[in-house]
Amino acid sequence: MSIKTFCVDIGTSSIKGGIIDDAGNLLNWGRIGLLERGAFDFELWDADSWLTALTELVGELELIGDISAVAMSGNGPTIVPVDRAGAPVASTLHWADSKVERIPDEPSFFLPKIRWMKHNQAEAYLLTDCLLPCPDFLTFALTGQRTAAIPSVDFQKFLWTDNSIRRYGLDAQMLPPFIEIGERIGHVTPQAARRFGLPEGVPVYAGGSDFFMALLGTAAVRAGRTCDRAGTSEGINYCSGVQIFSDRLRTLPHVIDGFHNIAGILSSTGRIFEWFRDVSGQRSRPYEEMLGEIIDLDNQCPRPVFIPSLHSGPTWEFRGAAFMDLEPEHGIPEMGRAVIESIAFSVRDVVETLEQNDCKIDVIRVSGGQARSAKWNQMKADITGKEIWVPRVVDAELVGNAAAAFTGMGGFDSLQKAAEELVGFQAVYKPDDEKKNRYDLSYRRFSDICGRIVGIISDYLNSPKR
Repeated sequence: MSIKTFCVDIGTSSIKGGIIDDAGNLLNWGRIGLLERGAFDFELWDADSWLTALTELVGELELIGDISAVAMSGNGPTIVPVDRAGAPVASTLHWADSKVERIPDEPSFFLPKIRWMKHNQAEAYLLTDCLLPCPDFLTFALTGQRTAAIPSVDFQKFLWTDNSIRRYGLDAQMLPPFIEIGERIGHVTPQAARRFGLPEGVPVYAGGSDFFMALLGTAAVRAGRTCDRAGTSEGINYCSGVQIFSDRLRTLPHVIDGFHNIAGILSSTGRIFEWFRDVSGQRSRPYEEMLGEIIDLDNQCPRPVFIPSLHSGPTWEFRGAAFMDLEPEHGIPEMGRAVIESIAFSVRDVVETLEQNDCKIDVIRVSGGQARSAKWNQMKADITGKEIWVPRVVDAELVGNAAAAFTGMGGFDSLQKAAEELVGFQAVYKPDDEKKNRYDLSYRRFSDICGRIVGIISDYLNSPKR
């Protein structure tokens, strides 16, 4: 008889959850949208919306009574300030908001947000008993235990250390203790069982950051493997045996000891597509139908170029965007084609940057909602020239959580082995040589236009004021 675990990932726009067995099979799945329910403002995000959505999610899953464990991951760097009872005392310090006060040469992703709160929400800060990362806010609601999940001690400095807390002028007592991924946090309390509909007493294991769980959930756990984790934002993550130093790439410790995660961060790809759905009046249209109309346009017909950002930097942002070569005969499909090509071209740009830094890529393992689209996967293969592998469970964070839980329960002796055993692939998309040759020309045009426009804007902004 299989062992089942309830795995949850708190994304930017939705909460996803599923029942996964010890063979990596997704037995039940559910998704609760967050952004669809109203005009959510990341600056005013209410963490209780996650708890409400979790209750609804549990209610959708038929096998919830058969689970033997729970594991959760979530977006970040996101912090929830809570009182002694665990209730939020102010809006969430969300990864997508602008609430930061950074100290130079300090690598913490979280302390700049807490420092902002101390200086700008002083009253709420005084009421705060603990500051919990996003997934740990939910595990606290289940277990009553305050923790902050990390893969290893090597990652502490990217959350907080005693020295960085002192430099930021913050109170160490307000931050929870660290717990490593796969460790047991506690058990579902009677109160949580009644509130969320989960079985009382089920053990809860540490998941942690969503991108760590995506690496596990695509088995990008050996040197040379690459995961493209796409959602509201996107990251191309390369597993390396050595550190890479580049101002266009981010190097962090990997979830597996002994490796490094080398990443190109595309901070707005999903947001760009959702923006285009809204402004073109296609929010209610089926995703695959809309994407199919765009991608099926004749690749040789003239069309505009979409420049997502006039800002040049290490992350690819949606800021100061512009259409170029837009003509009266261009309509929504042509503009949509330019938008999605800009996303795929940005992925190719990151892939090329990784390879220029000795990160050789043959296969890209994809995850997230975009991975459900056969047309998008093929287009990405044709543009990057790389094979695209789609896992059996495209919401790879869920399988990553399962790997953490089953390792914690003793089913595997390491996260690496758990990932290798649980992850399988349902489809492979290979580049079409003819289409790739045509896209090569389009990519060079896109890169040339972006380079020239961004250069002109940069020169203008840096010129002496008159």
